[in-house]
Amino acid sequence: MTAEYLTKAELAQLLRVTPRTVTNYQRRADFPKPLRVGKRNLWARATLIAYVQGQVGEAGATTPGACGQLGPTTNGAPDALAL
Repeated sequence: MTAEYLTKAELAQLLRVTPRTVTNYQRRADFPKPLRVGKRNLWARATLIAYVQGQVGEAGATTPGACGQLGPTTNGAPDALAL
C-alpha cells in the first residue's frame, strides 16, 4: 500500500483553512513535520489523521470547531480527513 501525501494547498482545502493558516500550523511544535521534496512540503495523510484525532481526543471535542484551529469536526472526527 502506498502512502498518500498532501501538498499545502490540498491540506488547507481538507482542513477548510487558508494555506497561510497551514503555514502558521507548521510553526507549532506539535504539528506534524512535512516531508521536504525539492521546494515542496508534503504531509502523509495517515500522520495528519492521527494528529487530528489526537487533538480531538485531548479536547474532548464532539462539536464543530471545538478542537481549536483544526477546522470542523463531526462526532469527534474531522470530516475532511475521515477514512
